[in-house]
Amino acid sequence: MPAFRLIDVNRSAIVDFKDVDLTQLKYTALSYVWGTASQKVVLETSNCKELHQLGSLQGRVSQTIEDAFQFTRSLGIQYIWVDAICIIQNSEEDKGIQIGKMASIYASSLLTIIAAGSGGADAGLPGISRPRGGSQEIVTIRKPGSMEDICLLTALKPPDKDFAAHPTAGTTWSTRGWTLQERALTRRAVIFLEEQLLWACCIAQFSEETSSEAPIARVTWNNLQQSEYYLNSGFQNLMGSDYENDQMWLRLSQLVLDYTQRNLTVQGDSYDAFSAILQQAQELTGEQFLWGIPSSRFEPRLCWEPAFTGLTRRTGLTTLKVTPLKRKVPFPSWSWVGWQGAVGLTIKDDHVETGLEPVILAYVFRNTPPRVVQVRRLFMDDPGRKWQPLAATMRGTLAVSMNDINENCPKALTDRLADTPDDQLLLFWADTARFNVTEPVKSGIWGSEHSPFLRDRWTRYRQNIIDAEGEVVG
Repeated sequence: MPAFRLIDVNRSAIVDFKDVDLTQLKYTALSYVWGTASQKVVLETSNCKELHQLGSLQGRVSQTIEDAFQFTRSLGIQYIWVDAICIIQNSEEDKGIQIGKMASIYASSLLTIIAAGSGGADAGLPGISRPRGGSQEIVTIRKPGSMEDICLLTALKPPDKDFAAHPTAGTTWSTRGWTLQERALTRRAVIFLEEQLLWACCIAQFSEETSSEAPIARVTWNNLQQSEYYLNSGFQNLMGSDYENDQMWLRLSQLVLDYTQRNLTVQGDSYDAFSAILQQAQELTGEQFLWGIPSSRFEPRLCWEPAFTGLTRRTGLTTLKVTPLKRKVPFPSWSWVGWQGAVGLTIKDDHVETGLEPVILAYVFRNTPPRVVQVRRLFMDDPGRKWQPLAATMRGTLAVSMNDINENCPKALTDRLADTPDDQLLLFWADTARFNVTEPVKSGIWGSEHSPFLRDRWTRYRQNIIDAEGEVVG
């Protein structure tokens, strides 16, 4: 990994590490919200050399970052990773390299400092540079006739209607797209809220409230938009099997649902802000992903759907230049990353276990040289090979080739494909059928003898689908 940067909190300067195993470094990482205020200083090509000098960051960084420096020092840790200062912000090349290693960066850190309190980068960490917002009152109770007092302490945060909600629910930090993978990938997290500190790791979640620490009253928070449950590696979903892979797919599905309900300031970050989670899933399973969809389960997983409300098409281009064409590209419409809104992506192997196979076989078009590659065989694609593996060249009624494109869409080769980025155009053979749809038909038992209110509220309409013979088929 070229030029991995950390901040030396004792020297207040950036330090470069080259050809280093991140797991051998001891450092913290910061997860925070930039907010609307501008960062005091960010790493750019023009100041890169300067910020490596002793004391160059002292008093120049935003307050949340400065407080994270102080907290890191108090733990006896020398280094910290902060995106604004460890990624060259005006270099797309450096951004691409560092974002590509985001999974390793957070997974290898000793712990992640999460600034989940109110405000952005200029707000600071509660309890470090500014007082914490919570206050507690001690209430003394004495039973009549007793000489002993019972002392009670008011809760830091009064319970609301969503009693089981995670303490971070409702914070700005928990609504941002980038922060999900920062939390999902970290092994240990110290979470700063306005009222208290939280601790989270793979096997435990504790807060300064005693209810989370008592074994018989342990709270299992089910909302970091529902994901905190799944970020605990000891959690087993009762709806799935005991197999480790099945549990991992359930977690990934939940993370997709959580992520697609979050906000992105830059819509072009849609894939990048989730890519580190996909990188870790690939390391755990050996699975390859195509725009967020597992390639070995690709065709069934094209059936992702809106989870709660409708979706709107994501019209922006990728923030970073991608594909061999080295340019910003649109998000494909067939992937969930190309849409805005909550998405349900079910990833299970039940169709494999029952012997079911999809009736389509998906291929993608790739340039340099022009070719089509079966999505399930992406790992075999090597245009430099003189001989392709047999499995990559097998033919059948579902197979798609460049000859098929030339025979059925001859203009595509000359007019479109030369300018089509890799992995954008999906190709497969499919059958078509024509059906007719009837006019809306009233259904329900609410007739004229019922009140207009009941008729308007409960009457439903349906449209029948009929085939060429006039038979209702749906």
